[in-house]
Amino acid sequence: MEFHNVSEVLRNLLKSRGITYKDIAEKLEMSESGVKKLLTSDDISFNKLNAILEFLGLTLKDLFPI
Repeated sequence: MEFHNVSEVLRNLLKSRGITYKDIAEKLEMSESGVKKLLTSDDISFNKLNAILEFLGLTLKDLFPI
């Protein structure tokens, strides 16, 4: 799975759950614009990805089904 697909999946999950970039920013102690850049860039750290998934109540297995 390419990153832009991961980013798109995350953005869709956030939208479907009514979670804003501001909500994620507060959880990750980042700026809202930083979260937007994070979710639209070609690079995301494992720790940030894991923190977002934790916030959503998901795991990597949920994002990357075998």
